[in-house]
Amino acid sequence: MASATHQLTELAGQWRDARRLYVLYGALQQKFDLGVPPCPELESPINRAEPEAMERVWNWFKQMDERVHVHQLRQLLQTTRLGTEENLRVMIARHLEKESKVDADRDKVDFLLVQYLGAVAPPGFYDKPVSFEDCAATLEPVIGEVGMHTPKWLEPLDQCLIEIEHCQSIRELLSKGILDETRLLKVSSGEMYFGPTALVAITRFNFLARRGFVRMIAADLHAIRTTLRDLEVNGVAAIDCSKAGLSDKETIEHLRSICHEWKKAFHAAYAAGQSFKQLVDVRTIVEDRLNQVLAEKLQREEQEKAHAAAAEQTRKAMEEKARLEAEEIARRDAEKQARLDAEAHAKRELEERERHESQAKREAEERERLAAEESARQQAEERARKEAEEAERQRQEREWLEADAKAKRENEEAEHLDAYERAIRDAEEKDKHQAEEKARRAREAEEQAKRDTEEKVRREEEDCKRKEKEEYEAEFARLEAEENERKGAEAKPAQESEQAPKITAEAARPKTQEELELEAYEAAIKAAEAQIGPPAPVGAGGGAAAAPALATREIDSYRTQIQEQITTLAPRQGGVATIVIGPLKLLLSSWEVTAFATGADVTADVLRRAVAARAVLLTAIDQSKYSGNTEPLRAALWQAQVEAEKIQAQIAVAKAMNDIDAACNLAATTKRLMALVDEAGKLK
Repeated sequence: MASATHQLTELAGQWRDARRLYVLYGALQQKFDLGVPPCPELESPINRAEPEAMERVWNWFKQMDERVHVHQLRQLLQTTRLGTEENLRVMIARHLEKESKVDADRDKVDFLLVQYLGAVAPPGFYDKPVSFEDCAATLEPVIGEVGMHTPKWLEPLDQCLIEIEHCQSIRELLSKGILDETRLLKVSSGEMYFGPTALVAITRFNFLARRGFVRMIAADLHAIRTTLRDLEVNGVAAIDCSKAGLSDKETIEHLRSICHEWKKAFHAAYAAGQSFKQLVDVRTIVEDRLNQVLAEKLQREEQEKAHAAAAEQTRKAMEEKARLEAEEIARRDAEKQARLDAEAHAKRELEERERHESQAKREAEERERLAAEESARQQAEERARKEAEEAERQRQEREWLEADAKAKRENEEAEHLDAYERAIRDAEEKDKHQAEEKARRAREAEEQAKRDTEEKVRREEEDCKRKEKEEYEAEFARLEAEENERKGAEAKPAQESEQAPKITAEAARPKTQEELELEAYEAAIKAAEAQIGPPAPVGAGGGAAAAPALATREIDSYRTQIQEQITTLAPRQGGVATIVIGPLKLLLSSWEVTAFATGADVTADVLRRAVAARAVLLTAIDQSKYSGNTEPLRAALWQAQVEAEKIQAQIAVAKAMNDIDAACNLAATTKRLMALVDEAGKLK
């Protein structure tokens, strides 16, 4: 009877401990979603007496232990109200009573014991030296009776505590490698770690180390806040903290808030296992920055003193010369202003002359290029005609020889058979040598033409780069002058604003990007129609709208083909590219290549459409020259003028936004397109 009562009492105790543990493990499952289904036996309010039921309960806890990590257990017990003395006792007993313990069990026991000691220790523990006996007495309810002294193999922990006590900052602690030394000692202890005496000694070390960490972290945070205050006093608003994993422009106020968050997060810093490298790096960075600022301040003060002394010394000497120098300066200023005005006028005339010369040179080069292409085409046709005539002549000569040989063979077959055969062989050998020589000359001519073409392309690319640079510099100077004139013109309406405030306010309101683009598009359509009128119908089924629709589709098609070739060629940054679309070879400038390669804004889209319009117009010009049909040319010309007006509108937008580079690039592309428009206008 007594044995049965004892078994029931023991079973009830197991169920009581299991249900208390289930509350903790259930909270871990809910917080971290460990993927283990609930335990049916513990979900039921009835304590079952079958041994199999209790065995399933302990197997469920064993499965949970394999899923739970020490950092998850630490986060739950330190951030919730589940870290009570009773719960800690049950958890400690659960892990100490395991027959086979792994490294994870050692880490959990390491945390649970120091957490238990911190929870049940009297307040004096945090203000006085804590002896081995004090820890043994406090931990006796969960560990039991222990020896009187620290085990011999754990005596290095006392030396580590002395060194921790001497450390004044986390940086000093990390540099000494104390934590690595103690961690290695725990790992190498094996089963000796779980001895009661060893557990008391290790828990005492963990508790005192945590207390030292709190002290050093508080010192580091105080030092950082003090340094930040000194930096703020010296006018420093932001600091480069990229070495600490922060941004390169961290403000003083943001660093203060980070220190405040660290203060809350490091209340249990040692137990939390956080990395203190960022804290150490931030302190080092702000202190180095303060030293730099103080050194610069001292240097500036010394320089100011030296400058003040020199200024005082020179002031007296300069007062005597002030009157004469003032007259001389006034005279020189007048002469200088006159000279600058003359130079500016001469510079403007030179730029205008260079612009006209450059335009004329480009037109001449374009005409030379077209003439060279036409000459090359005619030469190729002439060579092909001559080769065909030579082949026909040789064929006729062979037929004549064969006919002559046949006649001779019929008349003198018996007498001159051997001579005829020799003549035939000689003629065949001669034809063979002539064919080989002709093939060799054709190959040499083809290779020479290929080399000439490559050299021509290379020179064209060099000339294009040089022209782009000249156009960019000229356009930049022109836009800068226009901007200065615009600013001067804006000053005059500002004086008239008192008479018409409402009109001035409405005119001064900045337009949105959508409004500017809409106005630019409408202005482009009106300007193109005003210049050449609506395009003529195309074909029998077309109409007035068929030509622009056809040209628009061609522009979209050419833009897609150019985009694909740029993606395939992958030209280097800032380089030009030659695009081949059928018989058309199109040379793209560096900013046009960039627009197709990486451009994603409105300016890039306008540039892409302008280049496609240039390709469409070049194709239409060639077709008009060879076929005489001007309908495709009119459609392409109309669309090219629309795109040119769009570019002009986008140039105005770029000027309004003070984007000089975009304005220069757009203007240069416009010039190239308008040159083709002028040429096409002569053909239509």
